[in-house]
Amino acid sequence: MKHTVVLIPCDSYESEQVCEKLKKGLELLGGLELLINKKEKVLLKLNLVRGASPERAVTTHPAVAAALARIFQEKACVCRRFQRLRFSGEDYGGAGAEACF
Repeated sequence: MKHTVVLIPCDSYESEQVCEKLKKGLELLGGLELLINKKEKVLLKLNLVRGASPERAVTTHPAVAAALARIFQEKACVCRRFQRLRFSGEDYGGAGAEACF
């Protein structure tokens, strides 16, 4: 069984750049619509094994989580609950950082 993987370099965790790169990766995979039916329930499962600053790269970076949630919202995926992204006391609120969990 073959699996497709997309690797796209991203120079920073600036929210717009992360979102742009994720959108490009999803596009290369055929688009979000090909991967997920709008009627399906999807859980964005983040790697949150322990509290650590984003710079330690132990967990999913807040910018990646926020960008994925934003992309899902833009594609009209229904979100059941919103939660602000907080890691090690830092609030990654800002525009588009409300995430679906």
